[in-house]
Amino acid sequence: MPAHVNNQAEHLRYEAKGRNVEEPVASEKLPSRLDVHRRKRRKKKKALSFPLIRILLVFFFLIVIGALLSPFWLEYML
Repeated sequence: MPAHVNNQAEHLRYEAKGRNVEEPVASEKLPSRLDVHRRKRRKKKKALSFPLIRILLVFFFLIVIGALLSPFWLEYML
C-alpha cells in the first residue's frame, strides 16, 4: 500500500500541532448554569394549531353519535 493510505490522519496531526488545543478557559467569563437555564426560551403552545382538524373531529363524533341514536329517533318519529 502507498504511504498516504497507511497514515490518513497525518495532515490532521500536522494542523493540530500549530494550534493550542488545550487552551484553558477562564471560568469567570462563563455564566453560571442557573443563568443559562433561566434564559432558555420555552415553546409557546398554540391554542388553535389545527382548527380544521378539530372541526372535522367534532363533526365525526357528531356523526357517530347520530348513527348510534338514529334507531331511537326513527321510532320516535314514526
